[in-house]
Amino acid sequence: MEITAEKLNEAFDKSTLTFHDRAAALATFKQDRDIVANPEDGQLYAKYDAEVLPLDECFLRFGLHNRQLIDGRSAPRTVTKDQMTTREKISYITTHGADAFEKLATKPVETNEVKTRQDFMKLPLSEKTRRYKENPNAFVELPNAVSDQPHKGYVNHKALDKIKAIRPRSKKR
Repeated sequence: MEITAEKLNEAFDKSTLTFHDRAAALATFKQDRDIVANPEDGQLYAKYDAEVLPLDECFLRFGLHNRQLIDGRSAPRTVTKDQMTTREKISYITTHGADAFEKLATKPVETNEVKTRQDFMKLPLSEKTRRYKENPNAFVELPNAVSDQPHKGYVNHKALDKIKAIRPRSKKR
């Protein structure tokens, strides 16, 4: 079975993501992976995160892990009941029905965005390796997680100095 441009474009279309440049995305995708055609059904497959998946699913995962290659408006959004206003809830129920609304999650699903070093450590080994290949300082450049303290790790030193000036510490006796 032959891998044709038509089949590749079909897989890109099925992924539901809009890539800025499909040729560049395909070249980047092929750097670490091989695309294989199944002779029985003619479908294209590739190995992604140690799983053999249909190519459209691989393109979807690849695009979500490399958001710089896709149009962000085409990425799926995580919708939860808690994040909707009353007007949005009514609109959603009238459009999709009450059953679909009841199936929505009440808490947001974690995204694949890595904002802190702790998020980076939770990634699978294959993803960490891929990110290290792209940027050897990937881990070092990430900030530590914000603390769970009420001030979120931020101390307003100007305000603290004003408070100290108003109420100086009492001298020990």
